[in-house]
Amino acid sequence: MDNNLPDGFRMTEIGLVPEEWEVHRLASLDMEISDGNYASKYPRQSDFIDRGVPFIRANNFSDYRIIWEDMRFISEQKHSELQKGHLKKNDILITTRGQLGNVALVTDEFVDGNINAQIVRINTRDTVEPIFMLYYLSSFRSQREINSLRTGTTLPQLPIGKLNQVPIIIPPLPEQKNIATVLSTIQEAKEKTQAVIEATRELKKSLMKHLFTYGPVSPEDADKVPLKETEIGMVPEEWELVKLEDICISFFGGGTPSTRVPEYWDGDIHWTTSAYINGLYLNEGVKNITLQGLENSSSNLVPSGNLLIGTRVGVGKVAINLVDIAISQDLTGVIVDKDKVHLEFLALALMTDQSQGIFRLGSRGTTIKGIPRDDLVKIPIPLPSLTIQHQIADILSAVDHKIEAEENKKQALEELFKTLLNNLMTGRIRVNHLDISWR
Repeated sequence: MDNNLPDGFRMTEIGLVPEEWEVHRLASLDMEISDGNYASKYPRQSDFIDRGVPFIRANNFSDYRIIWEDMRFISEQKHSELQKGHLKKNDILITTRGQLGNVALVTDEFVDGNINAQIVRINTRDTVEPIFMLYYLSSFRSQREINSLRTGTTLPQLPIGKLNQVPIIIPPLPEQKNIATVLSTIQEAKEKTQAVIEATRELKKSLMKHLFTYGPVSPEDADKVPLKETEIGMVPEEWELVKLEDICISFFGGGTPSTRVPEYWDGDIHWTTSAYINGLYLNEGVKNITLQGLENSSSNLVPSGNLLIGTRVGVGKVAINLVDIAISQDLTGVIVDKDKVHLEFLALALMTDQSQGIFRLGSRGTTIKGIPRDDLVKIPIPLPSLTIQHQIADILSAVDHKIEAEENKKQALEELFKTLLNNLMTGRIRVNHLDISWR
């Protein structure tokens, strides 16, 4: 016995495993393994219909599940003609072309569906707990083995013969179930958190539509608010309609320092493109530039507490910069007159469906579309009193804080899941002695 090994572990072809765990090739296990539909058997474009039997492709996988987004369908008759790819409950699907090793589980809603040639289905036949196998195939240890067996460079592939050679660890069945339960519990918590995020985002959309139509009144009192018709739709009678230039001090474009001059980069000045804007606030740049880079380019520095608006690439994106930041040619920096307009209110007004529609209609160009400065400054903005602006911004800010808190929770759950996944699948964390009820 190797005295250098941790107690209770032994060395195998894939590394250390607990002594009572077995290692098998996938092909040696009593499982049902088959691929999808190839060549002449693959449905033609004319075979796809609006609704029918789901025909699952690799892009229908998301976070261990099959999703309906971009789903294609075939008729019952075409499905029966295809001799491959018929799905059963608890089949594990794994992608074997392009993005290798993504996995998903077949649930009730996809039983009797079908798969294309990019996917292999594995039915464990109760030899291995299917949820355990699902998670094991996504673990670092398994993904490493999958990538070592792939063929091709431009389009990586894992032929079914190669997949059959992937080594699989097999703990005792009760421990498999415990591992599956622990990971499933965290996965379910992630999914519930994502559902809260999506519901809260929908709430924000509804609130924005209500608040920018009726103001900060309850839905029950909305019909009591006198409205007037404007070029951006109905707004309260007492609100003004102004142009963006009427409530801002200045507008200026940006640029990118030459990437051929190292001295222009890795300085102390934040610099960003529109691609890095994802949310109401921006507190750092995608890169940093030097003062020399700023002075030797068409970039400009936007003082903190103003607006960045996508006007070339990412047209219509809006963010409030919380730091002084230089901008690329994709963006326009806007210095806001805070005596006339509440900063968050203005940013939110530019995010409404009406304003975003103006951005889309005003975009010009062929290769790269953008909105000209002369059109940007003329965008109409509904303007209530500063008191009402603050109230609207505060309501929507509270919703944003809820979304941010849930997103942070989801990120923490994702990190916990990744950590546990790889520790449980290597035996560094054991759950064999836990009394966990399998659901």
